[in-house]
Amino acid sequence: MTARTEILDRIRGVSCDMLVVGGGVTGASIARDAAMRGIKVVLVDKNDFAWGTSSRSSKLIHGGFRYLEQMDFRLVFESTQERATLSRIAPHLVTPCPFIYPSYKGDRYGPVMVGMGMWLYDMLATFRVYRRHRMLSRAAVEERVPELERRGLSGAALYYDAMTHDAFFTVSVIEDSVKHGAFCANYLAYEGAVYKAGKVIGARLRDGETGEQLTVKTPWIVHAAGPYTDDVQARAGLVGSAMIRPTKGVHIAVSREKLPLDAALVMSSRRDNRVTFALPWGDVTAIGTTDTDHSGSVYDVHANKGDVDYLLDVARTYFPEVEIGYDDIISTWAGLRPLLRTDQQSSYKVSREHAVISDPSGVLTVCGGKLTTCRKMAKDVVDTFLNHQPRSVQSNIRSCNTDEVPIVGGDGLGSFDDLEPLMDELAKEFNLSRAQSEYFVRTYGSRARSFLEEDFAQDGGMKSMVPGLPYVFGEIDLAVRRLFARKTADILIRRCPVFYKAPDQGLAVAPEVAKRVAELLGRSEADAEEDLRAYQSEVEDSRRWRNELDAAS
Repeated sequence: MTARTEILDRIRGVSCDMLVVGGGVTGASIARDAAMRGIKVVLVDKNDFAWGTSSRSSKLIHGGFRYLEQMDFRLVFESTQERATLSRIAPHLVTPCPFIYPSYKGDRYGPVMVGMGMWLYDMLATFRVYRRHRMLSRAAVEERVPELERRGLSGAALYYDAMTHDAFFTVSVIEDSVKHGAFCANYLAYEGAVYKAGKVIGARLRDGETGEQLTVKTPWIVHAAGPYTDDVQARAGLVGSAMIRPTKGVHIAVSREKLPLDAALVMSSRRDNRVTFALPWGDVTAIGTTDTDHSGSVYDVHANKGDVDYLLDVARTYFPEVEIGYDDIISTWAGLRPLLRTDQQSSYKVSREHAVISDPSGVLTVCGGKLTTCRKMAKDVVDTFLNHQPRSVQSNIRSCNTDEVPIVGGDGLGSFDDLEPLMDELAKEFNLSRAQSEYFVRTYGSRARSFLEEDFAQDGGMKSMVPGLPYVFGEIDLAVRRLFARKTADILIRRCPVFYKAPDQGLAVAPEVAKRVAELLGRSEADAEEDLRAYQSEVEDSRRWRNELDAAS
């Protein structure tokens, strides 16, 4: 992988056709699409890749069953088609997940209506589903989810969506972008556009590690900044009405032992009828999400006690005998949805569709959307960019084939079901537990064997980072050398989800990680200590809701 210093040298010395601002999943997908078509593209982010919403989601690749209630058939159709596409080009990263939608007496929608909705959901997906839905009797639901509230239970629908580790998915798309010729740099801040006669001719950038100011030459800038779009627009001098309505989504995680689920459960809050999920995510069960307007700084988002109480209330309603309490919460995370600003009063009812907005000066802005539709959003952005180019340029550009070419690690793999033999092979060859072989394959895909042979086999690389979890110390070197990591938080949050799943959120292993990162990047002990403090601060932010709890008690 090209070193960051070399990437910065190339950015300084070469003009590009397009600068993408924002290293979340949307920006990463735009860079991938553009590079694969033969467009010279540079991508920058002031923080790490996937630092924002793209590491703070529900981890779902889904069609959005609840959007049927809002009659948003176009979004459901688009989302289910993209779910199928991502499952095909990244079968190692996009894991089919069964969902159970229980029906209770007195619910707004009974089993008949839910069943009709399921048929519509499968039809809008043109039956490109992992498994078709089926209806479960009360007895079948009780057998499958014995912890579920039984009073008033009449049955359930079983259907399939998918899950992913959102941040690692984003990093993989960045990696694939670089593979196809894009120049991508994290911790490189966009400071504003450079204009000449009212047209973009470049952009000012600042290296977050050295403070160096540099300029990239480009006639087009793409803002793919998610909830930070309004701030980025202002930096480009595009001052006007706010485009984004940021809404906060909060999740909590408890151990799988506390709430053991083999299928996600669709829940509905008794307070406001909003859909919430209990999601099986390896060693933890995630509960979320909330959906409330956010009026504070978009760069300071965290769970508060009200958010936690809301989610606990929903979970306790559906799992009354599990007795989930504050002390059972391992981690929390909070992100902002970059919803298009509308006149809709309820944030829950605001459409998740996206829009691409052109400014004649040479700025494109993409707003809205969600993780599932990232590839389609990118295609729309690059298509819009090409519509502004002369025909002589368009004729030299390749057609979009991002729906056909596998994302790194997906090459040589078939469907999700075909991953099982590879898991079995690696378990035998490297003496791995089933949990480890499954983790390595579902993370690194077809590259898992080579990483185990070359990257993890030496110098204690297979030593466990956290007892009981599959993450190993060799992944630190891999993350820094090949996966763009620059800090401890990059590794423990966005490359290996230790932050979410370890009982101590990785505080015990963080000093070793910070020390190794400093060694790999040639940094001082003082730098390592500062990096460690930054990670500890991330953990403190995840636990800030407890301060309110302590104050109340």
